[in-house]
Amino acid sequence: MNSEDVLLRRLQSKEQAAWSELYQMYTQPLYNFIRRNNIYDASDVEDILQDTWMAAPRAIDNFDGKNATLKTFLFSLARRKIADYWRKHKAVDELPETMSVSESHQQRLELVEALALMPEQERQALILRYSEGFSVTEIADIMGRTYKGTESLLSRARVRLDKYLNSDSDFR
Repeated sequence: MNSEDVLLRRLQSKEQAAWSELYQMYTQPLYNFIRRNNIYDASDVEDILQDTWMAAPRAIDNFDGKNATLKTFLFSLARRKIADYWRKHKAVDELPETMSVSESHQQRLELVEALALMPEQERQALILRYSEGFSVTEIADIMGRTYKGTESLLSRARVRLDKYLNSDSDFR
């Protein structure tokens, strides 16, 4: 039994110290993931993060840890909470206008803007892969997809992102 299995058993037995340990390990990565999903208001990010942590104790009893890790379990919960948020807030926030930005900052803004225009599934797959460092298998677990379906989704997402970023005109 590895350390994650031990932690899972402790979590399922409602051991408070285990929840504190999990919280310490994953709060910042979850916060970053939520922010990268075009949620810029800090209070909204905190609300989604709190909703994720509130859902975890109820959902942990149905998690067996055989086909996924605790990390993918938590990111899957966060992904659902993000989807709930966007269902409630259909309008996409505009990026703030800036007067003078460096070229690398400008490229980052263009990337953020391009990601904001992408379909939610494609955007989340790219964020999970390239910002959070998840494997294709882990992304498939988080998103509830097959491995091949996830590979295909990532491929389409990369093509779309490349099209957005290399377009000579404004891609809106």
